[in-house]
Amino acid sequence: MVLQLECMADAIDLAGPDSLSQQQLLKIGELFKVLFEKFLKRRETRHQTNVQSEDFDEFEAQRLEDLTEKEDDVIAQIADCTGKLFKHFKVCSLIITFEIISK
Repeated sequence: MVLQLECMADAIDLAGPDSLSQQQLLKIGELFKVLFEKFLKRRETRHQTNVQSEDFDEFEAQRLEDLTEKEDDVIAQIADCTGKLFKHFKVCSLIITFEIISK
Protein backbone atom coordinates (compact mmCIF):
# COMPACT_ATOMS: atom_id res chain seq x y z
CA MET A 1 0.00 0.00 0.00
CA VAL A 2 2.82 2.40 0.87
CA LEU A 3 4.53 1.83 -2.47
CA GLN A 4 1.27 2.42 -4.35
CA LEU A 5 0.70 5.69 -2.52
CA GLU A 6 4.30 6.78 -3.14
CA CYS A 7 3.77 6.15 -6.86
CA MET A 8 0.51 8.08 -6.77
CA ALA A 9 2.23 11.04 -5.09
CA ASP A 10 4.98 10.98 -7.72
CA ALA A 11 2.42 10.77 -10.53
CA ILE A 12 0.45 13.71 -9.12
CA ASP A 13 3.65 15.73 -8.82
CA LEU A 14 4.87 14.89 -12.33
CA ALA A 15 1.52 15.36 -14.06
CA GLY A 16 0.92 18.82 -12.65
CA PRO A 17 -2.20 20.94 -12.30
CA ASP A 18 -3.77 20.33 -15.70
CA SER A 19 -3.85 16.55 -15.40
CA LEU A 20 -6.98 15.87 -13.32
CA SER A 21 -10.56 17.03 -13.55
CA GLN A 22 -12.52 18.16 -10.52
CA GLN A 23 -14.44 14.86 -10.60
CA GLN A 24 -11.18 12.88 -10.57
CA LEU A 25 -9.89 14.97 -7.67
CA LEU A 26 -13.09 14.23 -5.77
CA LYS A 27 -12.69 10.47 -6.35
CA ILE A 28 -9.07 10.60 -5.18
CA GLY A 29 -10.07 12.55 -2.09
CA GLU A 30 -12.84 10.07 -1.29
CA LEU A 31 -10.34 7.21 -1.69
CA PHE A 32 -7.96 8.87 0.76
CA LYS A 33 -10.80 9.40 3.22
CA VAL A 34 -11.86 5.75 3.03
CA LEU A 35 -8.28 4.54 3.50
CA PHE A 36 -7.69 6.89 6.42
CA GLU A 37 -10.93 5.88 8.15
CA LYS A 38 -10.17 2.19 7.55
CA PHE A 39 -6.79 2.44 9.26
CA LEU A 40 -8.15 4.48 12.16
CA LYS A 41 -11.00 2.01 12.71
CA ARG A 42 -8.62 -0.95 12.55
CA ARG A 43 -6.34 0.72 15.08
CA GLU A 44 -9.24 1.46 17.43
CA THR A 45 -10.54 -2.10 17.16
CA ARG A 46 -7.12 -3.51 17.98
CA HIS A 47 -6.78 -1.16 20.91
CA GLN A 48 -10.17 -2.18 22.33
CA THR A 49 -9.34 -5.87 21.86
CA ASN A 50 -5.98 -5.50 23.58
CA VAL A 51 -7.40 -3.53 26.50
CA GLN A 52 -9.94 -6.28 27.12
CA SER A 53 -7.49 -9.14 26.59
CA GLU A 54 -5.87 -10.81 29.56
CA ASP A 55 -3.27 -12.46 27.31
CA PHE A 56 -1.65 -9.20 26.24
CA ASP A 57 2.07 -9.81 26.66
CA GLU A 58 5.40 -8.50 25.34
CA PHE A 59 5.01 -10.40 22.05
CA GLU A 60 1.57 -8.87 21.49
CA ALA A 61 2.91 -5.44 22.39
CA GLN A 62 5.68 -5.77 19.79
CA ARG A 63 3.21 -7.01 17.16
CA LEU A 64 0.92 -4.08 17.90
CA GLU A 65 3.83 -1.64 17.65
CA ASP A 66 4.86 -3.11 14.26
CA LEU A 67 1.30 -2.86 12.91
CA THR A 68 0.97 0.69 14.16
CA GLU A 69 4.26 1.63 12.49
CA LYS A 70 3.11 0.19 9.15
CA GLU A 71 -0.19 2.03 9.41
CA ASP A 72 1.65 5.25 10.26
CA ASP A 73 3.62 4.82 7.03
CA VAL A 74 0.39 4.52 5.03
CA ILE A 75 -1.13 7.55 6.77
CA ALA A 76 2.05 9.54 6.08
CA GLN A 77 1.79 8.64 2.38
CA ILE A 78 -1.86 9.71 2.31
CA ALA A 79 -0.76 13.02 3.80
CA ASP A 80 2.01 13.32 1.19
CA CYS A 81 -0.44 12.67 -1.66
CA THR A 82 -2.86 15.21 -0.20
CA GLY A 83 -0.03 17.72 0.02
CA LYS A 84 0.83 17.17 -3.65
CA LEU A 85 -2.82 17.75 -4.56
CA PHE A 86 -2.83 21.01 -2.58
CA LYS A 87 0.45 22.03 -4.22
CA HIS A 88 -0.90 21.65 -7.73
CA PHE A 89 -4.64 22.17 -7.43
CA LYS A 90 -4.75 24.77 -4.63
CA VAL A 91 -8.27 26.13 -4.02
CA CYS A 92 -9.95 23.36 -6.00
CA SER A 93 -8.41 20.68 -3.78
CA LEU A 94 -9.41 22.61 -0.65
CA ILE A 95 -13.02 22.80 -1.82
CA ILE A 96 -13.03 19.09 -2.55
CA THR A 97 -11.45 18.30 0.81
CA PHE A 98 -14.14 20.27 2.64
CA GLU A 99 -16.79 18.55 0.54
CA ILE A 100 -15.46 15.11 1.50
CA ILE A 101 -15.13 15.99 5.19
CA SER A 102 -18.69 17.28 5.36
CA LYS A 103 -20.19 14.00 4.01
